[in-house]
Amino acid sequence: MPQSPTSAAKLLTDLSLRGKEASQIEAEDVNELYEKYSSYVDAPTFPEGGFKFKRLHHTNTFHDVFGFIVETRETPVLRYVIQNYLTYGEGPVHLILGPSTRKILRRSFFRNAIERGDLFVSMLDRDYLPATNYNALLMSEEFWNELIPGRKAVCFQTDSCICPQSKFSLNDFIDFDYIGSDWKEKRPHGMKIAGGCGGFSLRDVALSKAAVERFHTNLWRAGEDDFFGFHIELLQGKVASKESRGKFCSQSWFDYPSFAAHSVGHMRPKTRLEFFKYCPEAMVLNSGY
Repeated sequence: MPQSPTSAAKLLTDLSLRGKEASQIEAEDVNELYEKYSSYVDAPTFPEGGFKFKRLHHTNTFHDVFGFIVETRETPVLRYVIQNYLTYGEGPVHLILGPSTRKILRRSFFRNAIERGDLFVSMLDRDYLPATNYNALLMSEEFWNELIPGRKAVCFQTDSCICPQSKFSLNDFIDFDYIGSDWKEKRPHGMKIAGGCGGFSLRDVALSKAAVERFHTNLWRAGEDDFFGFHIELLQGKVASKESRGKFCSQSWFDYPSFAAHSVGHMRPKTRLEFFKYCPEAMVLNSGY
């Protein structure tokens, strides 16, 4: 049975019929569409004055791929997921932490990773970062300008990890401009968006920057991953379909020996136990089960 088109595909078709090519799309062309859909509970809230960073350990070296994680809370899982990425992922990690968690950098794991050039660190101007602010942060120009230079970026969280037994590698997905863990395309706010959940996701840096610079992020009524899945498709980027998402990262379903895991608490208990046999690395994550 053929799949219905995504909201981005429908808009591209509509604009094409009106004589506007994808390269000509402006923010005003999509603002009206935003208003047709309900606001999601975690819709972005941008702080007055924006976000500010202090660069603690940075680099100007361009990396083909790097990982990044935003974590302002002190949690023992942070070290685990960074070590997991450095072992099984590609490139260094850029950690965004909060003022009260800066002290963890004195610990040997973090200190040694910084000295090796495996870890770069920026400090956000706040410790409290609820989902509404996290979404706003990733949709801000300040954030993408703060990240170390690179072509592709892997976003991960303390509820995600790479599964070393997978037959897939990051290189199998490197041509995607946005791919995250498998998730229903019909979103709670009403739009249909491909790409997947952002908790473990591969993103094209240039297209991500273009999306936040070109469109009105303050009018968006859903999460950051929905924003990028929708707008990167509008910008003619390659956004993942269900099969590719399932191979890339498992979340609610265990359909493939996926490259990674994210928020596996969404799985049914029996499925989750089967997944843990395949990827025991996911057992210690902050996944809420």
